[in-house]
Amino acid sequence: MGLHTRCNIRDYNEKTAQAHRKIIRAQHGWKPFDQVTKSRLIELAGIHANEQLGKEETLFALLEYCWRNKVEIPNYATLESVVLDANDQFLKMTCDSLRQHITEGQRAALLSFIDQPDIAMRLSRIKRIDQGLSQKILIENAELLVIFRDTFLTIRPLIDQLELSNQAAKELSKWVYKSTLPQIRRFKDADLLLLRLAAFVKDQLYLRQDYAVDGILKTMRSTVNKARGHDRKQRDKLQEAIHEINRSVLYSAKNADTVDRRNF
Repeated sequence: MGLHTRCNIRDYNEKTAQAHRKIIRAQHGWKPFDQVTKSRLIELAGIHANEQLGKEETLFALLEYCWRNKVEIPNYATLESVVLDANDQFLKMTCDSLRQHITEGQRAALLSFIDQPDIAMRLSRIKRIDQGLSQKILIENAELLVIFRDTFLTIRPLIDQLELSNQAAKELSKWVYKSTLPQIRRFKDADLLLLRLAAFVKDQLYLRQDYAVDGILKTMRSTVNKARGHDRKQRDKLQEAIHEINRSVLYSAKNADTVDRRNF
């Protein structure tokens, strides 16, 4: 038999692994992952959840915190649990707040997007903003902007109470953008549905305001360019007329000079 015996991984028990990790941490100046660190990660994940920054971005933020502070990185299941729990807690607290503060008028205004026939039938088109500059499109966009503005003014106290940031509203409204009208109507969680509709209204209002301003600027720019083009044509015609007059004057003067010489 040789001098070396084959190592069986089964003999490498958890107690030995912990002892080795402790030695490695001590040599490289790293700290163990403990409850204090977990509490800090939970707090950080909560900040991300309030902004609805997404699972992947939050996971990378937690990893970056561990690396920056030289804290032993926990397994993926632990990190994922922290992220998912933070998001669940955010949704629960926000829905609880909505249930407590929403009025019947605000509820009716939000549900009108899926219950009121003349709006619900256009929901798929409403979710897409037509950026055309024809008079018909501009008028329709203005009408839709009024709908979202009026709804937003109705739910504004609720939005303020929920403290939804623009980023959180954008993320929460993505489900409405991706879902069909039947899917939205079948959704079972009434509070979460109202929350997503409120976020959708806020996101749409801000987007439509931006596009409305952009549309006005483009229309004005087009009108000015057309006017400048017209002015340019008029100037060219006038310049040509002036040239023609000058040529006629020079020709007449030349002929007059020739006649005068002959007479002389």
